[in-house]
Amino acid sequence: MATGYLRIELFAGDRMYPVTSDHIEIRKDGNVLYTLKTDENGMTELITLSAPCLEDCDGITYPPARDVYDVLVCGGDLFRRVLIQGVQIFDGETSILPVEMTPLFPGEEREANVEEIYIPFEHGAEMDKHQQGPEDNLTAYPSDVEVQQALNAIRVEDIALPDFVTVHLGHPSVSARIVRVPFRDYIKNVASSEIFPTWEDAALRANILCHISFVLNRIYTTWYRSRGRNFDITNSTAVDQFFVYGREIFGSINRVVDEIFDHFLRRQGRVEPFFAEYCSGRGVTCPGLSQWGSQELALRGFTPAQILHHYYPRDLQIQYTDRFFTNIGDSYPRAFPGTMREGSTGENVRYAQLMLNRISGNWFIPPIMNVNGIFGADMRRTVIEFQRIFNLTADGVIGRNTWYEMIRVYVAARRMAELTSEGRFQSIHNPPPTTITNMGARGTLVVQLQFVLAYLTQFYADMPLVVQSGVFRENTRDAVLAFQRRYGLTADGIVGPITWRALWDAYFAALGTVPPEHPTGPDLPVGPPYPGVLIRQGSRGPDVAVMQEYLNAIGQVFPSIAQLAVDGIFGPRTNASVVAFQRLFGLNPDGIIGPITWYAIIEQYNRIQAGAEPGPGPGPGPGPGGNPPYPGALIRVGSRGDDVRLIQTRLNTLNRLFPAIPLLNADGVFGPLTENSVRIFQQIFGLSADGIVGPITWERLMSASSNMPNITNPVYPGAIMSNGSRGPSVAVMQGHLNTIRSRFPSIPSLSTDGIFGPITENAVRTFQNLMGITVNGIIGPITWDYIVSVRNAVSMAATGMTSSVDDTTDAGFDSPEVQKGAAETSGSDSSMNNMLGLMLAMSMFKGRGF
Repeated sequence: MATGYLRIELFAGDRMYPVTSDHIEIRKDGNVLYTLKTDENGMTELITLSAPCLEDCDGITYPPARDVYDVLVCGGDLFRRVLIQGVQIFDGETSILPVEMTPLFPGEEREANVEEIYIPFEHGAEMDKHQQGPEDNLTAYPSDVEVQQALNAIRVEDIALPDFVTVHLGHPSVSARIVRVPFRDYIKNVASSEIFPTWEDAALRANILCHISFVLNRIYTTWYRSRGRNFDITNSTAVDQFFVYGREIFGSINRVVDEIFDHFLRRQGRVEPFFAEYCSGRGVTCPGLSQWGSQELALRGFTPAQILHHYYPRDLQIQYTDRFFTNIGDSYPRAFPGTMREGSTGENVRYAQLMLNRISGNWFIPPIMNVNGIFGADMRRTVIEFQRIFNLTADGVIGRNTWYEMIRVYVAARRMAELTSEGRFQSIHNPPPTTITNMGARGTLVVQLQFVLAYLTQFYADMPLVVQSGVFRENTRDAVLAFQRRYGLTADGIVGPITWRALWDAYFAALGTVPPEHPTGPDLPVGPPYPGVLIRQGSRGPDVAVMQEYLNAIGQVFPSIAQLAVDGIFGPRTNASVVAFQRLFGLNPDGIIGPITWYAIIEQYNRIQAGAEPGPGPGPGPGPGGNPPYPGALIRVGSRGDDVRLIQTRLNTLNRLFPAIPLLNADGVFGPLTENSVRIFQQIFGLSADGIVGPITWERLMSASSNMPNITNPVYPGAIMSNGSRGPSVAVMQGHLNTIRSRFPSIPSLSTDGIFGPITENAVRTFQNLMGITVNGIIGPITWDYIVSVRNAVSMAATGMTSSVDDTTDAGFDSPEVQKGAAETSGSDSSMNNMLGLMLAMSMFKGRGF
């Protein structure tokens, strides 16, 4: 006997978030071999299992031997149990078992409700096929065509890949369950069901290209939908290709599909993808590829292209596309921008950083602390962890495979966040409605119905995606029917009191399974997708017109942004408005609209349209000095909402005078980046730097950002200053350190002579030590920003432009004893203690490995 490997992965919906389990059993012949737990990302360790040795067969005449096991997954109190029977293990092969967990319906017994999945032992290559397709699929071809000899695919733009494939689990003539499967997962499943992971790589690639082209032909020609069916393809080998819902995916097949999932076959001069008919080649023949014959040719050294041309017309081409579309009409900016690795820089790197940070809110990957468009070692670690979780080659390089998987996971996570947020807006609460609602209805009840259905479709693959239009049409009826069938209700497509009650119960049950998001970085707002190219002076087209329209709306609130003609021409006036927007919202004022500026404009436009406070405006009501009042509860990592957004906006406002405070995306999510900015603010203003916004930090932040003096900061000279440096910039820093000395007398007094000597170096080291930054006695851009920032804070305090320092910690206001006994203190000793405390906190913060 030999060995193979198994790893089990639990998740909800289309990889929206991981599901953890404390009890997973691997069984053989009724005996429990292993009892496992998952990690925080829903993954078990890699388990070694026995399998028949491959040497027992020659790989051609007989199918490779494999062993089978059963897996029981316990979902705790929130999810249904799942029993998967017949999981296959091949010699030397890793089987990946993805298990989609579904929420328990209210009242369901945890022990009694088990979803059973049976994986047939036979593969498609062991079955007869009679696939039905276009009659002229293999008509004669011109004799002078150029035959493609290698797997060098041709890029095309007229074919788009779907997000999902809707599969009818049975012969088209019988009633059966219909499931929605992500496109790439569908191809991996079909390949794992049709062929064998032990086959030669060339045979795997040739067959997988056939699988891709087959389903794309079905979708592109609307083979079933044009016949009135509500699915794209079936899993019946009598007419289509084999698909086994819930089966394991084999590692070698997983790898190949990730590399070529966007490739397909098409004949020269044809519009539709090629109907790549195939059959086992054992006991049955067909006009197309023989599966076993392809393996024999691969063993003889044939390339994938040569194998395909052996069975199909000579004018067949291998093509690929960068275009994607969803099944309900939305589109996303998905074109692969090129390989990115450590050392890469630019807007595409920053876009990737934003996506990874959003994903880190659902999956346990380390967020990227500095979203700056620079691919550093921290980003490489995050990419490697992402690749590990999603079964990609963990090399830390963002290639095509990793990019498109990032897009897929980001869209799923973002979609769930949007629906959760919309649920709060829709005010979904008990009791549910009772009004009978059916085809043709419109209005508020339909809006709520479609929202609840849309939310539930994220958890249940057998519910169709819902178009949220506010009108009850066929799409809504189909979703209602699917829901009623799932929960044993009368399937009439009419929403009466019983169906309303069941929908509400299912919604709140699903909502209760969603874990709180962990801290993450900035997110991308909802709106038109970034077009993928920089927009600057001289650009023309509809994307420019969209930005002009949005800037005009923002300019109604912020008059410094001039009104523009919406003509789609990016001229000097548009450039000036973009620069004004960038300056107002703390972005690099270069007049160029890249993805960061694009999404910032959309974010502010959305807030104005929703009637919310846009950008760095006034707070939600007067407090002391006319500032927003403290909301009454500590605001810290994990907090969300308008109060967090106001904090982020005010911190961005302070960046003009206090450049040590990093700019934030004002997304209303208090993550590590916001915590870091709060710590630095507290540090600069002499508060206890715990990263928590309590009443003291709130009042100081509101006061400081509302009383900004007209100070022009000195510009960093562009070169580091150290012992031996001379010049006016040295003199400026010496003067600033002397000002700071009024708060921190341990900093030695300096002569502002512009000579960087040992005393100046000692002063710089002392300051760096107090601030918790690298102590090297050198003034680079970070130390420069800190010196400028602290000097400005000290100057503002000296002129009475901010309230006095209160060294009581914000967090301490949770304690009645502290509230009763707290007294305002000031002075260098307590400030020094705060700095020492900060150094400890900073060292802990930096040690998180993020």
